[in-house]
Amino acid sequence: MRTLRALLLTNFIDRPGGAGRLEAYLIKALASLSQECILVAPGRPHKSNMPSDDDIRACKFILVREHDRVQSLQKILEYPPISLMGNLVGETLIEKIIERTRPDMIIASGGMSKRVATKAHRVGVKTIVYYHMITPWYVEIRGFYRRYKWSDLSMLWFGFNVAVGRLSSIDFEPWSYVDHVIVNSKYMAYLAKKYWGREPDVLQPPIEVKNFAIQPRENRSFEIVSIGRLDPDKRYEELIEAVGRSTVLKGKVKIRLAGFTGKYEYLLNVLGLAKAYDVKMVIERDVSEKRKQEILSNSMVFVNSSRYEHFGINVVEAMASGTPVIVHKSGGPYFDVIDRGIYGLSYTTVDELSDIIEMLVDDIEVWNKYSQLAIERARHYDFEVFKQRLLNVIGRLM
Repeated sequence: MRTLRALLLTNFIDRPGGAGRLEAYLIKALASLSQECILVAPGRPHKSNMPSDDDIRACKFILVREHDRVQSLQKILEYPPISLMGNLVGETLIEKIIERTRPDMIIASGGMSKRVATKAHRVGVKTIVYYHMITPWYVEIRGFYRRYKWSDLSMLWFGFNVAVGRLSSIDFEPWSYVDHVIVNSKYMAYLAKKYWGREPDVLQPPIEVKNFAIQPRENRSFEIVSIGRLDPDKRYEELIEAVGRSTVLKGKVKIRLAGFTGKYEYLLNVLGLAKAYDVKMVIERDVSEKRKQEILSNSMVFVNSSRYEHFGINVVEAMASGTPVIVHKSGGPYFDVIDRGIYGLSYTTVDELSDIIEMLVDDIEVWNKYSQLAIERARHYDFEVFKQRLLNVIGRLM
């Protein structure tokens, strides 16, 4: 395949989390596939997504909201940064970038407006949309299970977009205006098929397996770990209750929560619950990638208690560390990552969670079984596999 110029439109790369990390890996994959990458971003990539400037150097353009956020990158950018202020102005600028750079394809992370897609097609540019989540999922699942109130800013944003009619141009029936649709899990593909009547390609987010160390059980601490954004939708209270209700676990294990700072009030509630149950617990905020890898390789069990996650990259990272995983019986962690119980364990009630943790802590044979299954499954999500799958998608499109 000849070298192609790809315009990558990102939305999350300046923030911590799985979506931003996925966008960083798209950059790295395009560069390693010898494709010319032009990055359009809302700000400088967050350090947790791109710990060095090496991957940024693979791209030739960064679109930012504020000039001063990337002054240090001026020397490695081919074009000067442009200020992005608001969706409408942003669309106008992206149209100008399309005209200036004349890419072969556009890969839009998180959605693409009809206006941008129409402009691309007018000049012969192929369009790909990569969804981390789709609006029907957000409305049906998150709308109920995250307990949003209309006073929350996120729901005000959602209501405003509905009011101005913009959602219909971004996230419904995308095949009517883009060339190719990708989602990040089989679970999202199922929902897309349910609501849109067509099944998109699945390209699951990667990790770099070689970055994770595997410790034998005897070198690990009796820690039950959960990693993710520290806010209510992760439901860490279930893990605390599961340990607190067990006389076997309460005096034997310690819970460690790690991730980027969420709602401070929620953290206080979680600490209060641990105290009420007399559970030993440590919370680490804003952990580095190195520290996260240390935590995972040192822990006995990993628990993901969130409901209806679209994927769950931290579960994969735990598996790459040889740590047995327990996930709630829903969403991407269950349907994709552990493949409905083949490579990990799942629960629906707190009592079930408590029993499963007890089993893994007490039964060495069971622990070793699920540790080996976790290592085997993690290889399925290695970056090299992701890169080849992306190349296949591009090859079919072009």
